[in-house]
Amino acid sequence: MGSLKDKRTKGDAESSDWWPYIQPTGEEYDGFWGKNGYEAFEYGYLRQDNGKLLEKKVIGKQSDSFIALLNDFDARGMLQFDIVEGMHIRFSMVGLPLKWETEEMPLSTVRLVQGMPKVRPK
Repeated sequence: MGSLKDKRTKGDAESSDWWPYIQPTGEEYDGFWGKNGYEAFEYGYLRQDNGKLLEKKVIGKQSDSFIALLNDFDARGMLQFDIVEGMHIRFSMVGLPLKWETEEMPLSTVRLVQGMPKVRPK
């Protein structure tokens, strides 16, 4: 999915931020561990505006496990998630940037950690 054109987002701070997301693929997992009966999900980063998907950067499409250890995060808030257009589950924390622990290569088990994503706008 490429960038969706939407003129109302120019200059909007929310639409310029990249957020970690996962999205079910509906396919059976068949990655590093082989078929294990679970369904796969893709993960990466997205930009959104009021729940509308603007752009996304996919890291991997064959993950079967997601980890977010709350003791890894600053005590400023709670891990929050919402659903953006297309069943993209977006993760956030108030005042704290989140990123995928490994951004360079797809993994079976993905972990959310504190930090700024390396993804850059096109």
